Amino acid sequence: MRPCIESILNYGLQNKTSKELYEQVRKDMTFAIIHDLKRMGFNQDNIKKSLLEWNDRCIIKLTLNEAKRKLCDFVDWFFKRECKLSCKKLADYCLFSSGFGCFFQKKTPLNTLNYNLGEMRCYLENKYPQYALGYRLFNVLSVLYDVRQQKGVENIFIGLRAISDMIYNNQNGTISGKELSRLLYKLQDEDIIKIKKGEAGSFGYKRANEYCFNSIFSIPVSLSHNIALVGGMLLTYYVWVVYLTYYVGGMFSI
Repeated sequence: MRPCIESILNYGLQNKTSKELYEQVRKDMTFAIIHDLKRMGFNQDNIKKSLLEWNDRCIIKLTLNEAKRKLCDFVDWFFKRECKLSCKKLADYCLFSSGFGCFFQKKTPLNTLNYNLGEMRCYLENKYPQYALGYRLFNVLSVLYDVRQQKGVENIFIGLRAISDMIYNNQNGTISGKELSRLLYKLQDEDIIKIKKGEAGSFGYKRANEYCFNSIFSIPVSLSHNIALVGGMLLTYYVWVVYLTYYVGGMFSI
């Protein structure tokens, strides 16, 4: 079942709106619930029972007679037709704009990053050695990277608690929500990731924050790295000069 439909089925319609809008939302979600339950193999009687229980969880309940007429009769109408439902029709009720948490979303190819995790770890730990800040930044980034790779989505929707739990499982260490938030925004300040704060959904449920990797970010080349690179080039040049002087010059002297 789609996460947006499952959430509304479990908790009911809780957001207070105008009567006209509420009735339209009820109609839309009745159709959606019937569609997904039928797709999952539920028969008409079981779907009717689920809708009546759902009605009891809504902030504005229908009377029993109204529920039978508006909900149960809708089930009979639905089963006589070949009805389809796309995620595009549910855009106003979506809990996740794309990707994480919803397997119904279409996945797009991931952008290629200009670095690997080993290079990023060296960069962060060298730049922020104090209090192991670079190490902690990398732990947070690696969790986001793992989610990105596992789900195959560019935009990652995940809550702070889920990130904290993954850090605990991977690193066997705990981190507070305040500290985790500070590290995430530090990564954004570095232009490594971009963060879009979660907004309230159509029914008052808060969406998780959206994270995406900045695919054009490149690890800055440090001055010491440049010196080492130039030094290596000079050493190679010196070796070739020695080779040409003593080996090739020796051949012409024979």
